[in-house]
Amino acid sequence: LAYQTKVSGLLTRADWLDENNIFPNPAVLEALDRQKEKHLRMFIMEGLFFLLLVAIGARMIFKALKSIKKVREEQLLFIHSITHELKIPITSINLFLDTMRRRSYESKLVAELAPKMKEDLTRLNHLIDNILQIRKLSDRQADIRSDIIDVSTELRRYANLIAEKIETAGGRLNLNLEENLRIEANLSELVKIWESIIDNSLKYGHSGHLILTINLIATKNEVEMQFIDNGPGISEGMEEKLFQPFFRGNIENKNITPGSGLGLYIAREFARRYDGQIAIANVPSGGCKVSIRFKRLI
Repeated sequence: LAYQTKVSGLLTRADWLDENNIFPNPAVLEALDRQKEKHLRMFIMEGLFFLLLVAIGARMIFKALKSIKKVREEQLLFIHSITHELKIPITSINLFLDTMRRRSYESKLVAELAPKMKEDLTRLNHLIDNILQIRKLSDRQADIRSDIIDVSTELRRYANLIAEKIETAGGRLNLNLEENLRIEANLSELVKIWESIIDNSLKYGHSGHLILTINLIATKNEVEMQFIDNGPGISEGMEEKLFQPFFRGNIENKNITPGSGLGLYIAREFARRYDGQIAIANVPSGGCKVSIRFKRLI
């Protein structure tokens, strides 16, 4: 019972109903206090759990909105980069054609402008190939076909092909290649990695004073290809960002220097397909070093 009385039997007199004769049952009060504390703890725990759910939900919504914003920014960057890179060669070709038309297609003028138009068309085709290649890589559509490659022979052959191009630009090519080194990769994709690196050195290196050194060295388990130039190097903290699609770094003349920022991204994806690694860093003497590592085949 919630209350106790000092008298037994029936309470026949109204003046007996006072606090001296009727008082709360201590055991019942103690039970009520325990129940009150239990409900209070339950309320606090449920409230904290609810707040935790609200916090988790808010964080998930924030991350979703941040992801949507990032995707949107990447889409805008893609559109800006692609339209910019497509517009330059198209505008150049139109200008060359208008010039030839106004001068009645003079043979001397045609001979002068035709190679430039061909160069612009090659650049345009290269950009389209890169875009298609990125789509294949992102959709996992690209076939993985590897071969055993004598990288010493193939890298020397490639270096001989680009030596004249570098010398024509006023540069110099140095080779230090160990012999009989083999890796497993796809030769055409490996060449595209080299082309991307050389292209960057030619575009951003010291005009007319480029010194490009290609080293091929081996450890017990790896083969490392090093491409070292004497250019301006890269800004601090850009080592990983340069491998993001369309990212070209903090380069003052990036608006006038041709390029879409896709080369290094594709190069890393190609290397990863064969468990290779590619990294870029500044060298103490000035310039930039790109290192490519593959597992060595004995």
